[in-house]
Amino acid sequence: MRDRGRFAHAISAAVDRIEARLNTDESMLRGCAGLLAARPDLTPEEFHAYARRLELEQWYPGVQGVGFAQRFREEDTEAIEAALRSRGFPGLRVWPHSTGEERTAVVMLEPQDRRNRAAMGYDMFTDPIRREAMERARDEASAAISGKVTLVQEIDPRRQVGFVIYVPVYRGGEIPQSLQARRESLIGWVYSPFRADDLFVAIFGSEAEPLLEFRVYDGPEAEPARLLHDRGFSAPRSETLITTERLSFGGREWTLTFTALPALRGGSLMPALAALLIGSAISFVIFVLSVRESEARRRAEEALSGLQHSLDEQRRYEVRLREEGRVNSILRRLGISLAAELDPDRLAQLVADEATALTGAEFGVMFDAAPEARMLASAGRERENFASLPVQKLARACGSSGTVRIESAQPGEFDGAPVRSLLAVPITSRTAHLLGGLAFVHSAPGHFTQHHERLLAGIAAQASIALDNARLLRDLQDADRRKDEFLAVLGHELRNPLAPVITALEVMKRDPGSAERQFAIFERQSRHMVRIVDELLDVSRISRGKIELQKERLSVRDALAKAADSVSPMARA
Repeated sequence: MRDRGRFAHAISAAVDRIEARLNTDESMLRGCAGLLAARPDLTPEEFHAYARRLELEQWYPGVQGVGFAQRFREEDTEAIEAALRSRGFPGLRVWPHSTGEERTAVVMLEPQDRRNRAAMGYDMFTDPIRREAMERARDEASAAISGKVTLVQEIDPRRQVGFVIYVPVYRGGEIPQSLQARRESLIGWVYSPFRADDLFVAIFGSEAEPLLEFRVYDGPEAEPARLLHDRGFSAPRSETLITTERLSFGGREWTLTFTALPALRGGSLMPALAALLIGSAISFVIFVLSVRESEARRRAEEALSGLQHSLDEQRRYEVRLREEGRVNSILRRLGISLAAELDPDRLAQLVADEATALTGAEFGVMFDAAPEARMLASAGRERENFASLPVQKLARACGSSGTVRIESAQPGEFDGAPVRSLLAVPITSRTAHLLGGLAFVHSAPGHFTQHHERLLAGIAAQASIALDNARLLRDLQDADRRKDEFLAVLGHELRNPLAPVITALEVMKRDPGSAERQFAIFERQSRHMVRIVDELLDVSRISRGKIELQKERLSVRDALAKAADSVSPMARA
């Protein structure tokens, strides 16, 4: 019975790890889709910079890459091909050839290693398996996983099977309400290709002593032709702990067959043997010192106690399962929401709400990293009881070195607020730059646990990525605004020298005898315009760090004379 319980727990943990990895990868794709929806004119260079910041190999092991498949009409094929060739893919054509009215092409895919370069220009709509998943993602406005495929990146003799996850990108950023509107406003798909063996090795390869042998099949049945991954361990033929589980994700079902390995059973042998020896020794002593009636009663009481203990363990296990289900649901919802949200204020409130619910805190806040910390969002069912709680004190308690957990705060330590338990974690960027922090309090001592610490650290990492995404979008918008302002100022500065020239021309028409003086004005203003153009070139040199500054004396008399020249023709007229 104990082996079966351990077997069931190991299977549940394995399925949870697979689901968590797929949800993490989906969240990453949703973040990319949000960026492309907000910036449909995103350049390949900007996409490359964004993908580098994702650090796929470190944070998303098992992913072959992240890319964008553009949707276009047949008549736009030549323009798509010309754009790809101009980016260093000479002779590339959209492939394979298709006569369909609607086509797709992989136009961006990172990292640009030799495998991924082989996929550039590929029309995934020509493959029925990929097309079914792409159309499902388009129509349902959600992530969709494909069936079993061989990736076009498989260019080596030793090939793996795999699958693809797609997230649709709609024009305008908003998800259209009707099916017809979704089909019309779709601009493409953000996607990630996966080599199945690489993915599952990344998920389970760190196990020091595997407990399970398992196989993963694409579809509702364990058919050999649909095998995605075989872990490759050999279980004893006499093993009876064998079961089948099903996992649904992205609109598709996988079948997983599990078999216990000797390590799983071996973990229960020594405790059982020790318990047997101890029980035998106790029974022998009691047999010697007690009469048979006392021995029978004792054994009956032990049996009842053991049964009660088993029932208590079962209830505790059920409570843990329910709690894990609640936590997984919140984390899944939070990951999806963080990937889709790009407004910093709404991001802060979303993180505060979900993290407060996850930790069971009575009050929680998210604050920035300013010298005088400023509250960005708050949440909790007991907000009024913590109205006097200073954010600056929470920020100081948090610091930047890592998670802080106070199990029993002294009364009055937080300015009269009923704080007995505190859990705080900094939010840092991937470059270790402090962005802010999260802090949660409770009026009961010892409320927060190490489990809460781990959950909160994960949420802080997700919040960091989401804030980086929002900051990247804001920086891009600021750059666009500054460019527009610069062009407006430039236009004004270029028009100013033309005004004296036009005025001088009018004066020459009325007084031809003043031509010599007016020609002098033409010459000065022409030189002024040349100087403006030189200054624009200096701006370019400054941005590249190649400007050399030289000090020169300024004649105030000459400056006033030039200003008088600019207005004197109009004054005489």
